[in-house]
Amino acid sequence: MSSKTNLTNSKKNTRTTLKGVRVLIARPHDQGKALTSQLKQLGAEVIQFPTIAVESSPSSQPLKNCFLNLDQYSHVIAISVHAVRYGLEWINQYWPQLPLNIQWYGVGEKTAQALKDADIPAIASETGYDSESLLNLPELTELAHQKILILRGEGGRELLKQQFEQQGAKVDYANLYQRSCPTYSVSEINNALITFSPDILITLSGETLHNLIKISQNKDIAIEQRNRIMDKYVLVPSQRVADQARSLGFSKVWVPKALNEQALVECIESNYVALNDMS
Repeated sequence: MSSKTNLTNSKKNTRTTLKGVRVLIARPHDQGKALTSQLKQLGAEVIQFPTIAVESSPSSQPLKNCFLNLDQYSHVIAISVHAVRYGLEWINQYWPQLPLNIQWYGVGEKTAQALKDADIPAIASETGYDSESLLNLPELTELAHQKILILRGEGGRELLKQQFEQQGAKVDYANLYQRSCPTYSVSEINNALITFSPDILITLSGETLHNLIKISQNKDIAIEQRNRIMDKYVLVPSQRVADQARSLGFSKVWVPKALNEQALVECIESNYVALNDMS
């Protein structure tokens, strides 16, 4: 490596555009580690405070049948990285080699990449990273009499199933995991939301956002402290969740261009620098 390259990397590694900014990441710990590291490299103070917990769904015959009959589906759609993780555990039980003639999809590039990392070619929309963008794919526009399997968590959105069934497709769900709101002590809540007092909240799903508000409204937290969360900048995954955030009382809402770590960091960095330039 040349000295010029070393100098360039050194400059990149010493950039501190977010020095002193306090960021709370409400994602599950495993999903927040890389983002935490990147933000800290830019000088930010970061804590992970997951407001959503994920665990595998118990085994059931309907769930088992989805994977025993995997070769009957023309399309398999993974809603999230968690859906890929738990789905692969089931697939590996019954299919040493994947059945042929299935088109795989990921909602968002990270989900599609998780499939690719398992040597499963997958398509993701290039125009967005939510269910709405997936519906624009030409591969999912003529579905009459085709069978589709959706890998997801229990209680997810119904949009894809509704749209596919309107086209005449047969849609099954593999409900692979359950989401819940973690329980925190008053001390833990105070430390994260009041003592640490984040400037920016990262909540990459509507459920994560709602759970954060629920946790902050603990009756044992002083009421004047409970309302302070609405004054924070909040980063959300899409305009749909941005609308939810505003309806809940947030006025400072950011939406990144994508949901990979680089895009999240760029969103925070560009918005924060713009705010500093205005002050």
